[in-house]
Amino acid sequence: MTIPPVRIAVTIATAVSAFVLLIAAAATVVLGGGSTTPSTTARQDIPPRMLTLYLQASATCPGLDWAVLAAIGKVETDHARLPNMISTAGAVGPMQFEPSTFTACAHPVPPGGKNPPTPWDPTDAV
Repeated sequence: MTIPPVRIAVTIATAVSAFVLLIAAAATVVLGGGSTTPSTTARQDIPPRMLTLYLQASATCPGLDWAVLAAIGKVETDHARLPNMISTAGAVGPMQFEPSTFTACAHPVPPGGKNPPTPWDPTDAV
């Protein structure tokens, strides 16, 4: 029996999504999620600029814990520390946006962001 390629792709995408959510949940606990005060572990691991951006962004989106953003930043680019922030799938920047997705979500430009916005700029991406 041959499995259709589309089914394989959907299965892989689902597994990757589940993995990212699992990492985000674990990071929420470790980093002190659910609190506006980052844990000592979070402050030691996350560069101050990125931590500030995670906190500011979560404050503008009710229900989005800053630790979820930090978990995404950690898993995708180690909080923008990776020298080449381009995935094999074509996602770019510190939060790994697909360029077309970023273009659809890039407005309004956040305070301190680039104009025009870019997924490479941490302020715009977070």
